[in-house]
Amino acid sequence: MNTHADILTIIEEYYTQTGLQILTTKRDDDVKQAAKEAEARFMEGLEKLEGLKLSAYNRRHFNLLREAFCDIIKSMREIRRDNGAKAEMYSQSAGRKFMRYTRAWGGA
Repeated sequence: MNTHADILTIIEEYYTQTGLQILTTKRDDDVKQAAKEAEARFMEGLEKLEGLKLSAYNRRHFNLLREAFCDIIKSMREIRRDNGAKAEMYSQSAGRKFMRYTRAWGGA
């Protein structure tokens, strides 16, 4: 059975690190490619999250986490479509959901 620590590892590896990579992309030419790669990484992270075997206790607020990953994936798709406003909306939504998840677990 997996634990909350496994969830945090996936968040760090797939959300935080991938998010930093997309944020540090400098040239406009590279942004669409970086968004495509980031989308694949976020999708992989979501699959890993959904594959975890968690107790009822560790599944608390899991829907927020799943929704946050879905929103950030949508954001990457909108970047690739040159729709910055929608990408920003989804990105902010994902951030809010991650913060709600963190607070629900007694974090920052």
